[in-house]
Amino acid sequence: MNSATNHIAPPKYVRTLRAVLYSVAFSSLFAIPLFAEDIKLEAAVNRSEIYTGESFLLQIKLSGADSPTEPDLSAIKDCTIRFLGSQSDSRLSIVIVNGRMQREQHTGRLFSYELTPLKEGLIATSPVSLKADGKMLSAAGPVVKVHGIEKQDTVLVNVSASRNTTLVDETFTIKLTIAIKALPAPYTQEHPLNAGEPPTLIIPFLGQVDYPGLEGSDIKALLQKMVAEQQNGPGVLINDFTLNQGPFGFGGMFNMGGFLEQQKAKFMLPHAVVTINGQQYIQYEIALEYTPKEENSHTFGPVIFKGAPITAVDASGNIRTKPVFAVGAAVVVRVVPPPEENRPKTYIGVIGSNLTANAELDTQTCNAGDPLKLSLTFTGNVNLANAHPLFLNEQEGVSLNFKVYDDSIDTVKKDDKTRQYTYTIRPVTPGTYEFPPISASYYDTVSRSYQTIKTRPIPISVKKGIEIDENIIINTSTNTASTNVKISSGDNALIAPLTMTPSGADPESLALDYKHALIAAAGVFTFIAALFWRLVSQLYQHRMTTRKRRHAFHTAEELLQKAAHEAKSGDIKNAHLLITQAFKRYFGWRFGMNTSGVTPSDVKMVLQDIQTPETIATPMLNIMERHFNAVYSATETVKDVFDIADVELTRSLLLEIENLERKKKPA
Repeated sequence: MNSATNHIAPPKYVRTLRAVLYSVAFSSLFAIPLFAEDIKLEAAVNRSEIYTGESFLLQIKLSGADSPTEPDLSAIKDCTIRFLGSQSDSRLSIVIVNGRMQREQHTGRLFSYELTPLKEGLIATSPVSLKADGKMLSAAGPVVKVHGIEKQDTVLVNVSASRNTTLVDETFTIKLTIAIKALPAPYTQEHPLNAGEPPTLIIPFLGQVDYPGLEGSDIKALLQKMVAEQQNGPGVLINDFTLNQGPFGFGGMFNMGGFLEQQKAKFMLPHAVVTINGQQYIQYEIALEYTPKEENSHTFGPVIFKGAPITAVDASGNIRTKPVFAVGAAVVVRVVPPPEENRPKTYIGVIGSNLTANAELDTQTCNAGDPLKLSLTFTGNVNLANAHPLFLNEQEGVSLNFKVYDDSIDTVKKDDKTRQYTYTIRPVTPGTYEFPPISASYYDTVSRSYQTIKTRPIPISVKKGIEIDENIIINTSTNTASTNVKISSGDNALIAPLTMTPSGADPESLALDYKHALIAAAGVFTFIAALFWRLVSQLYQHRMTTRKRRHAFHTAEELLQKAAHEAKSGDIKNAHLLITQAFKRYFGWRFGMNTSGVTPSDVKMVLQDIQTPETIATPMLNIMERHFNAVYSATETVKDVFDIADVELTRSLLLEIENLERKKKPA
């Protein structure tokens, strides 16, 4: 028989598969950079303006790598720099939907520094640089403005924190003291406060600033206790707090909002006589407790004192005052994760004073291969906000006798202190033995160290399951031209014989014919087309975003006109909705937000970020809050109230913001 007869060509599907594999190989050469996480460097500060003597926080964020060199800050001048530490920002995000677990990996690292300017003026925090994965990266940091203040010892303002770094659920205290130099004898015990012209304290953390992730004292109740009994006596003013007046002109309840402003509220803070640097002072104090619920950095202050305290009293009882502007430096409290050093692999993201774990099987008698449910329950005086399930395949001794499906986990949140994970496992070895103990680690806030606990082992009896007949074997012989297959009795399937000549088969060439080459090339062209389509889509999206930003004000203006029309026609509910949509459309389109999800709190953050003057921000937030609440309120009387003047006022306020933004950068 000639060679043509002996040649056995591979089946058609094999050749097609080979071409596809070549195509994938070619495409993967181009595709690798597309799916790699970009490496980038960012620098941010927690404050844009400070006073002489204050410090600010510089945070350098690296994304796409977690083993860089230490950042180079040598370009930052006129500052003392203190390294606060670094922490890994690498995280595995686990989302469990209908029992299926999806993982998203992010790699990164955070560096934190405390910078204290040595002079007033502008401090540039640029550039900062570091080397990661062989690449030199650089980032431009913001500019911080440092205001100078006059040195004096008449009024000493101080803000302090019981701890500058804390963990989640670890309570800390912020204390504010205002020490005013005491009057000469015999008036040493008297308040050095002018009742006719009380000084003003600007305290941002008393109602002016929101602290997401912090649970704190009831500010209104605290201040209510400190309202001066005699409003015509000595005291201090705080922020813009006022007193509501009763229907007959009598002083009413303390008012944080100032909507019924009649007179400024005067406060008398807890006080005592103290000695500072050998001189007597009357020291006034406010203390607030906070409990963090998530990792973040929080700035408390600065606190500003503006006023003219009494410095002397003559023999006739006449007072002498001195104008003083004093600043209490802000403090920063960082809520940080547990230390990376000595962190065990079994750490499950839990922080607290104790943790207990319990493991249960839905049955302890089964056949080999049967699916079982393993419930792993964690509970205790701990914070479970960042808890994540263990991967049982990484536990010692588990994979020896059990097959674990780590990609299928059910999570049950029974309460704030209990979390349960349910795994599907299969015993693979017959016999009587134990499901081994499971190790889990948490960070103990009392001992300030990692603690590891273990579940109790679970006895299990596994019976021998159904086995395949041992007669199902394949016998081969090297010198025989045919292959015989022996099938156990009872099988009805027949296996077709394969006959070959002793000369064997001719080798198949690895070279592609033109058809297969075309298929392989098609993969490359398809990939290039996909890249081109992605680029076109990005350009189109950028164009649409720019167009929306340019038309944001005019679109909001049209919605406001419709709102006025609906209000005049009597459809108050729709008028509320349209004026709310005007706010959402403007801020969503102008500042790149999700239009449907814009809330008054989101608008407040935007106004703060773009440094909108209070004369614009306050009335705008009041209007939006009022109409936003009317849309979502269950009270019909609220929905039925609509002030047509809000339409024109909203338009003028949005126009002022638009003009301010266009001066910064053209849309």
